[in-house]
Amino acid sequence: MIALALVVGIGAYQFGTRVRAPIDKVKTQAIHGTDVTIGQGILDFIKSRGIKLVSEGFKPTWGAEQVGDHEWVVSYVFEVGRQSHWASWRVNTKTGSVKPANDLARQVSEGTP
Repeated sequence: MIALALVVGIGAYQFGTRVRAPIDKVKTQAIHGTDVTIGQGILDFIKSRGIKLVSEGFKPTWGAEQVGDHEWVVSYVFEVGRQSHWASWRVNTKTGSVKPANDLARQVSEGTP
């Protein structure tokens, strides 16, 4: 039982460490035409579009899923009413490229309403 707990704990730590790099890559990208990073400005961008985020229960959060050797999909997930919404980017940790994967991510990255 202790061995299983150690394996799970170490695995969670390693995955958390690996996930941090692609998330940080997206969060540190500047919103086009500004000095504001995506990580700093995404919440204000969403609110500026008239979207009212849920203030109780589920809180907006960042997450990442590895989809290839160096490929990740990084998402900022939030709720409006009882529906989940997200902005997602494709990140290549080898080349450092960050590309919007959906329309909301493109709008955030380009700073367009």
